[in-house]
Amino acid sequence: MPDEKTPRHIHTNRSAKADYLACKDILIGVKNNAETTCTDRSVKADYLAYMTIICGLWYDAETIFKILDEEGLTGIVFESSVAKQLIQQGREKGIERGIGQNIERGIERGIEQGIEQGKRKGTLEGLIDVLEVRFGLGEAHPIAD
Repeated sequence: MPDEKTPRHIHTNRSAKADYLACKDILIGVKNNAETTCTDRSVKADYLAYMTIICGLWYDAETIFKILDEEGLTGIVFESSVAKQLIQQGREKGIERGIGQNIERGIERGIEQGIEQGKRKGTLEGLIDVLEVRFGLGEAHPIAD
């Protein structure tokens, strides 16, 4: 079974150029079919997106997106309902991860700041103790405040 990072042609003994040309033929055919049969732009966008997804079963995403870009189809594919849904889900997951990471970072910063403040307070108390002993100051002296 091919892994996600290895281009499909490596597993199928096809060359990258053959993959590119075959994928381009399919996507141009899909584009032409959509232009002649789909009158509604949203239907055309959905059709192109679904066919692009199906191409993903045989060809790697880099090849597909390169062809979509060359043929000027990227914009309309991203207008499709499936692309909009995937983008929305990606945003939501990104926000969830971002919030979780921000909370963790906030907790870490809070702990670090608490430690720093504790060190400062301890240092100041130590200095006051030294001054009280050195100069014979009582707790009522203004410097102690």
